[in-house]
Amino acid sequence: MFSRRGVGQGRGSLCWQREGEEDRLCFEFGAASIPERAHGLRQMGYFEEALVERDGKLLASEYFGFLTAAPPAAPRREALEGQVADQSRPQYCCAVEGRVHQGKGWFAKSYEAPLPPDAGLGMLARLKDAMRQALADVCRKACLGGETAAAQKTFLGALSAATYAPPDTQSIHYQYGDRQLRLDSRRRRSGRQLFVEATVTGQSRHCFRFELADSGRLELPTRIEYQPKAWLKLTLVSLAEPQENT
Repeated sequence: MFSRRGVGQGRGSLCWQREGEEDRLCFEFGAASIPERAHGLRQMGYFEEALVERDGKLLASEYFGFLTAAPPAAPRREALEGQVADQSRPQYCCAVEGRVHQGKGWFAKSYEAPLPPDAGLGMLARLKDAMRQALADVCRKACLGGETAAAQKTFLGALSAATYAPPDTQSIHYQYGDRQLRLDSRRRRSGRQLFVEATVTGQSRHCFRFELADSGRLELPTRIEYQPKAWLKLTLVSLAEPQENT
């Protein structure tokens, strides 16, 4: 229907550490729309995970994430006309926190974690702590939670394997909160770039693709394309960090 640049921003970080025979991988990514540039859509999401592997096997993982959504009854026309950004009514998030250790999993999840009215990408460092507390507050009353079956992979482990582990075409099952999901991926190389196309299947189906430097291990993508809705396709392109005093 339309195409517009500069409708949102995102920030990510990734680090690898080697400790003896164990590999530690930490990933963080957050993004938010700019409502005045996105026809009123006020969307925001954040995810972090730290995992420890040995010889490609998961030893431990801790993850947390939240994602805002338009009110369930809001039709797409209402969203496009900007009424979703009405801050006079509360906006809620699906928030999930979990960990895997010694073959056992634990999680807490709620679709009713309230988003602060002034939430934005600029306060992401404080917002993730506020949303973690919001999830804990909800869970004092009632939320989904408990133990899960032993997980072979978590999201970051599945993403890492899809990026650099053989073969080039994979189907990986992983645990996220209360859900067992499947990531089907295909990758190809061109010069020094790696291109990965993936589909996540669970209760719904999401497709995305990303590009990154072909270094032989997971790197921050230089470009991500994601289509969460039939009528909405997002493209994120990495930019260099701005220099001070410029």
